[in-house]
Amino acid sequence: MARNVSKDNMYIQNARLNGALFNKSYITHDELMKGGTLEFVMGKKPNKKWAISSDACPPSLSE
Repeated sequence: MARNVSKDNMYIQNARLNGALFNKSYITHDELMKGGTLEFVMGKKPNKKWAISSDACPPSLSE
């Protein structure tokens, strides 16, 4: 689900997975298989503070 989405509001402002803040730029297979609701709030400008920590990036496939 994406709230406020439009041709102008194309940037993720924040996200929630089952109501809890979700601050990652990826979702794992296990998280998908558990089901639930992934909700994005969209806006006109990029939120440069969303999903920027080292934990927010997907793990390297070579590790």
